[in-house]
Amino acid sequence: MGTVDQSPTPTQGDDVKRRAAIRIITAMGAGAAVPPGPLDELLSGIKHVSATSGAVDLDRWERVVWEYGHRHSITRPSEASLEELTADIIDVGQLLDQPHQPVVSAGLLRVSAALSGLLAMHFDAIGDRRAARVTWGVATGAADSSGDRDLSVWVRAKEADGALWGGAPRPVVAALADQAIAIAKGNPSHGLARAYTVRADLWAEMGDVSKAHASLNQLTETLNNLPGSFAADPIAHVGGRFLRWHEGYVYTLTGNAKAPSVLDEAVNRSPAGWYGTGSLNLMRAIGLVKERDINGGLAQALQVIHDAPTTTDTATRNRLIGHILAAVPAQAQTLPAARDLRALTAGI
Repeated sequence: MGTVDQSPTPTQGDDVKRRAAIRIITAMGAGAAVPPGPLDELLSGIKHVSATSGAVDLDRWERVVWEYGHRHSITRPSEASLEELTADIIDVGQLLDQPHQPVVSAGLLRVSAALSGLLAMHFDAIGDRRAARVTWGVATGAADSSGDRDLSVWVRAKEADGALWGGAPRPVVAALADQAIAIAKGNPSHGLARAYTVRADLWAEMGDVSKAHASLNQLTETLNNLPGSFAADPIAHVGGRFLRWHEGYVYTLTGNAKAPSVLDEAVNRSPAGWYGTGSLNLMRAIGLVKERDINGGLAQALQVIHDAPTTTDTATRNRLIGHILAAVPAQAQTLPAARDLRALTAGI
């Protein structure tokens, strides 16, 4: 009696792809973003052939990094964009499992480091320190393995930045920034500029005005000496408005009279909808409280909180609000606005 091959694989595979296609069509018909999972399933056969043939379009992956970085520099990532990011990280990881020429492997490692760094930045923003540490570790390993020194500087500097605003111990923050600066060896890059912002912010928080200003000067010098091709790198998150952002922070904490005008300039340089504007307004609130306009400062801070989550990220917001509440005199801590601000930020 003969046997029939009942292997269901081809039919099941086709059915899975048909269901994926239906989900994609449904999403498009509803005007929603196409979910990464069904799209990946639909294209999996083509992607598999491309990967095993050794064909890797590094330029396309570099554009993917650029696009994510640009979006991240303007608005906080949405749940949908994070799903896209993680799907692309998985895709790059699968490509890295394939044999490639060294130059292609190095390029994929660069892409992997940048995408992982962007994911780690999100974890920093929401205050998930453990997830951030793990992801930054992966990004650092990929960057170092790629042989790209500027990228190795960037991942350490951005990890230091996230650690600072996430409330990590100051020695941890300083060590990461110092590592970035040491690896740079004086070569200007966006990562080196970011390391100097961390140093400036850290010194300002510690009350060392001269060292904070020295770090700002090093930041300015680095930005002025960046190669032209680095002028608009979105994942670096540095430039004119970021210089003013950190100047405003340092001047606000150290009581410099230039703080209000610098913060105004930073706001004016900011694109519409940029979430960092909320942080600038919280710095304005710190200045008002320090100048003893307690009610005005607290009111401005409460407005920023009510505008959340689009105006700033959680970790930065909480740190700035901590400065505001610390500057409120003891006799004013019981004001309704102070109590409201403390209650709204408790447990965030």
